[in-house]
Amino acid sequence: MIIIKKALVITTLFIFPHLALGATYYVDSKLGNDAWSGNLPDRAGTADGPWQTLAQVARANLLPGDSVFLRCGQVWNETLRLGMSGSLSQPIRVGAYPAPCNVKPLIDGSIAIPASAWSSGEAGAYRSSFPVNFIQNGQFDQGTAKWNSWSSDNSLNIAVDSTNCASDTGPCLVMNGGTSSTLWWAASSAAFPLEAGTTYQLTLTIWVPIGKTARANIRRAESPWDTIGATTPIIGNNAWQTISLPFRTALSVRHARLDIQGSGNAGIIRLDNVSLSPTVDTPIALYVGNTAHAIAHHPNRGHDSNAPESPYFVLTSDADMVSNDNKTGSTYLPLSNDLSALTTAELLNPGVSVFVRSSGWRLERKLISGVDQGILLLDSPTRYPLRKGYGYFFTGARWMLDEPGEWVYDILDKAIHLRPIDVAEPGTRVSVVHLQSGIDLSGRTDIELHGLAVRRVGKGINLSRSTRVAVIDCHIEETVEEGLLAAASQDNLIQNNRIINTGLDAISGMANGVRSALRLRVLDNQIEGSAVQIQNGRIMSLPRPSIAAVSTGAGATIDRNSIRDAAYHGILIGPNSSVSRNNIENACTVLHDCGGIYMYGQNHNSKIEDNIIRNLNGDLHGHPDERPHTTGVYLDEPGSDVAVIGNTVENAEYGILLHNTARNLIDRNTLYGNRRYQIWFQEGTRSFDPAGDISDNIVTNNFIFPLGDAQGVVAQTTFSSTTRFASYDFNHHSALISKRIARERWNGGELEYDFIEWQSARTAGIARNLDPNGKQITQAGYTSFQVQGESLLTPINTTTSVQEGWRPWGNGSTGATASVGACGAFPCIRMIAGATPNLLMSPNFSVEAGHWYRLTFDIKTEIDNQRVAIAPRRGGGGDNGYELFTHRMTSIYGSRDWKRHTLLIESISTIKKGDPVTGDNGARIDFYVESGKEITIANVEIVPLQQVGATLRTALLTNPSGIESEVSCPDEDPTLCGRYVSFVDGTPITWPRSVAPHSSEIIFTRDYTLMDSDGDGIADTQDQCPETPVASATNSLGCPFLTDS
Repeated sequence: MIIIKKALVITTLFIFPHLALGATYYVDSKLGNDAWSGNLPDRAGTADGPWQTLAQVARANLLPGDSVFLRCGQVWNETLRLGMSGSLSQPIRVGAYPAPCNVKPLIDGSIAIPASAWSSGEAGAYRSSFPVNFIQNGQFDQGTAKWNSWSSDNSLNIAVDSTNCASDTGPCLVMNGGTSSTLWWAASSAAFPLEAGTTYQLTLTIWVPIGKTARANIRRAESPWDTIGATTPIIGNNAWQTISLPFRTALSVRHARLDIQGSGNAGIIRLDNVSLSPTVDTPIALYVGNTAHAIAHHPNRGHDSNAPESPYFVLTSDADMVSNDNKTGSTYLPLSNDLSALTTAELLNPGVSVFVRSSGWRLERKLISGVDQGILLLDSPTRYPLRKGYGYFFTGARWMLDEPGEWVYDILDKAIHLRPIDVAEPGTRVSVVHLQSGIDLSGRTDIELHGLAVRRVGKGINLSRSTRVAVIDCHIEETVEEGLLAAASQDNLIQNNRIINTGLDAISGMANGVRSALRLRVLDNQIEGSAVQIQNGRIMSLPRPSIAAVSTGAGATIDRNSIRDAAYHGILIGPNSSVSRNNIENACTVLHDCGGIYMYGQNHNSKIEDNIIRNLNGDLHGHPDERPHTTGVYLDEPGSDVAVIGNTVENAEYGILLHNTARNLIDRNTLYGNRRYQIWFQEGTRSFDPAGDISDNIVTNNFIFPLGDAQGVVAQTTFSSTTRFASYDFNHHSALISKRIARERWNGGELEYDFIEWQSARTAGIARNLDPNGKQITQAGYTSFQVQGESLLTPINTTTSVQEGWRPWGNGSTGATASVGACGAFPCIRMIAGATPNLLMSPNFSVEAGHWYRLTFDIKTEIDNQRVAIAPRRGGGGDNGYELFTHRMTSIYGSRDWKRHTLLIESISTIKKGDPVTGDNGARIDFYVESGKEITIANVEIVPLQQVGATLRTALLTNPSGIESEVSCPDEDPTLCGRYVSFVDGTPITWPRSVAPHSSEIIFTRDYTLMDSDGDGIADTQDQCPETPVASATNSLGCPFLTDS
């Protein structure tokens, strides 16, 4: 829980001036009239007042300095457009009235489907024509059903006739007023709903005797029975007339009706082809109540029992490779057995699209142009070649409508087909989104938009090609496409908006074929559900192409935004930009090569500062990669000159990634619990520097805290050296779990370092001066673990055959040899590898998932710095394999003298030795020996440790707000709360803990019963060698090498 303690907030408010420089216009969807001047906020009798429609706003000849206000609490079902632009000194302002506005004026792009429109279809589906005809039995095929008559003396007669109708085949309705003495009689349709602000089209064909008059009238179907829509007289001419009358009602009513009225002496009146439909575009989304339904698709989630959440089929073979826009792509999908039952007609059905993952960072939508000899031809090549294991799915055809929660619009049938998620009848719960844009200011300049709401439209607000447009304090929800599109715009401001559940990206400054937004300012916005909808941790929406929740071009300022749940990147920026004080959580939910904050480009000159980024998981469904590639701050190739300062990254795959990038500053960042590496340098190109493109980076003052067997700093290259990558100083490295704080890998070699080795590292005999003022954080007189039990391995015994316990393995014609002997006072195993790299395998043992183990061994190698890789793995047996039971292999570098090594291992699998059910042989430890090389090993033990959570608890306290806040203890147990100390200086934590704005603090527990006086990692109560020299590796008894234990 966070409690606000104090605040110093400076906010720029968007305020309409009381004295406008130009004219002021008002719009009232219920009581307005487009024939009025619009200059009055309220109606003045019947003479003047506000406008009614947004179409009138678009038609108005607005001038710079003019203002337009929409009445609070009212709804429009049309797009807001402006026909004119403002000027730099006199923008046109659009806002809400009267103030304060508790319910924002709403543009709603959906329309309700009446219950009467639905009929039962096949396989549990329901059907409604679209646009909906609200008039039931308007063709009179069902006789007079759904039509009623009224006259004062009940003399009005209505019947159906099949002769003398508008069409030769009939039928039509015949109305005979008889001798009614009333002024009017009426034939009335069944009731239907009308929504305020929606435009409807009434169409009917009618025959009225010459000289007589009838009237069509839309009225309330209940008291007070008033006219609420179209009304028009129809003058008879003894011929069929087609009447087409557009109208909109100021009121939303559940029960309206159409009356055809005539007088007692009007004679016989005939009626045919009656329809009343809303003026709508093609449907693009559908809701049942508040639940969005997915477009019909194939396959469904759950079709693959091995990946029940995957919406993808998987390619079983590679596709072709063709040149495409300086890249290589594919022109077809190989048909698999999954599609063997589908016909060509089904696959080529109008409206069918195929979505395919062409890389870890790209999902593409394609159309199918043909089917040919076992392949699906695509309408254009993919951006990248399609390979075995890549995923794809189809959308958009009725044959895909096969489970609840789906819908589709059949363009041939001109009807919506629906299977409600709750399997109940649709009733009046269904609304269909059809409006393409809520607000369209594309191409406009100098507009200020404030305090409006947009819901259930295609694009929320379109700012493409606009200049100096401000969008402030608006709500944008449930869009089918972008929440706010600003591609090719410049100098726009997007501030203090709420953008929730967008079908595509929330704020997009990028689009194919046009330049990115320039100098876009995105400030103080709340974004949730950008291109993905998640409920209770489960993705409910289908994957769609995405760039980022917020994407921009050059010169952007992205500050103080909250982003939660995004399909791809959280924020993507161009050069010369600033990204600061944003809170990003749960991005990278649909694609997996992805960043919380992402950028690329030489001479970027951007600053990434004081952002909090958490929980970037990535989605591997539809891609053969084994691990996600999600990164908190992702500096991609070719990149350079970025300052990454004061950020917090937690629970990404990688904290900060520098991929072929140079001259960056990585300073004062907190990197906690990222699953693989906290800082990762990855080099594979020489495009800008013949020695390699990573160089001259500065890594200072960072707090680096891996959890489990994750690693701190990792530098790797496909070339010869990583020594040019960066300078390091004043960094704090956690050695609470693993003492290995850094790893370097190059072509032909690899080294892992504890902190002392890191500081003393040399290249060609020259000190590298790594972290000379850095610090490793240990328990300082205490240990984080407690040994729990004896070694799981049988000790090496000179009387035991190698084959009965330890054994060699090699896959070359010249195999490895191993022998047991005495090495002084203790038995040892000597192994000589054959012509290929060989293994020395330990005896089998059992491990449990989630448990920790301490591996200790003594080793000497044939030569100094000889690499030996250690692989904790499953040992086969039955149908089992040989996969690692921990996250990764570890390497040590031996010497010709004996040396003791200690490794901590977290098991991710449960493996039982000799399991009669699974056939498991058990777990084992493999030592990889280079070809032709020799190792000697002794005193090997692996002991279980008490659960880490019982001896060492860690936490990250975060404050994403803009004010100093107090944070409560993350544990309910007050005993544990009293054990927490600061990672920075080891001082005890008192609760509540004050945390500065947009910052974080790492804390961990110190178990005062686990005193470790000599700092060897073994508690004094278990330590049989209590005066071990500093930095010595010990066994589970706390004894260093060659101690008589």
